[in-house]
Amino acid sequence: MGQRDVYAQAPAETPEWNETECKDFKLQLHKDSNVQCGYVTVPLRHADPDGAKIQLAVVTFGGIDTSSELDPLFMAQGGPGGSTIKTYAQQFINDPKSRPTANRDIVLWDQRGNPLFKAGLALPRSLASRFAGRLSRQ
Repeated sequence: MGQRDVYAQAPAETPEWNETECKDFKLQLHKDSNVQCGYVTVPLRHADPDGAKIQLAVVTFGGIDTSSELDPLFMAQGGPGGSTIKTYAQQFINDPKSRPTANRDIVLWDQRGNPLFKAGLALPRSLASRFAGRLSRQ
């Protein structure tokens, strides 16, 4: 199996990768869009790999031109609170020619703290009541 074959396959369901329907990210897929959506589970602090975990939203696009075996292109929006998925995913689905590359798979991921991020940790009681109204609106 070549490197290109590995990228073209949907990721296996593992404790680190949890596939979800793209409609959960408010994305409308076309019949042959070759897009997978899910969450990757990572440590909150990489220096403490057995500590608290968080889930980051991820959308993958299979390459349009599969003749090359290039590594995938990972894209992340740079601003605080910005969403790479909300900024680019639907555009790339609707217009594949708008993708920055046709011969690589593309992986969009959102940083922690944006609306698609899932925290696996509890707030201290002193902060929980202060933020309860904001958290329940998401």
